[in-house]
Amino acid sequence: MKLTVMTIIIAALSCLQIIRIISKTRRDAIGIRPALIWILMWIAIGLGSLFPSAVDYFMQAAQMRDRMFFILLLSVLILFALVFNLASGHEKLQRDVSKLIQEVAILRYNMSESPQNKAAGKNDQKDEPEKKM
Repeated sequence: MKLTVMTIIIAALSCLQIIRIISKTRRDAIGIRPALIWILMWIAIGLGSLFPSAVDYFMQAAQMRDRMFFILLLSVLILFALVFNLASGHEKLQRDVSKLIQEVAILRYNMSESPQNKAAGKNDQKDEPEKKM
């Protein structure tokens, strides 16, 4: 294990990021599952910088010869997985918002058409424009 300034900086950065993630998890800024994923990633980055022979082992297992190409390819694959996860989460949020908007519209319609409003002969609305959410 050869320690250089860059390996020490990367290992220290990894430790700082892990502490930051734990702090955000305690404040409920992020959930447990994403926190574990990020912590595992930073542990891998820190250990990979301190023990490049471990990277060489995985590189040989993947039958690759260039360490930088292996790290770059692995990083791109991880980024693709993260983008897919974010995109699927965004799609779910869009569906949930659409469903909520539909439910609110149905509730407003039912309230304006309730028997009490029909008996009174008015919808409790004045000549003001309807407020939007």
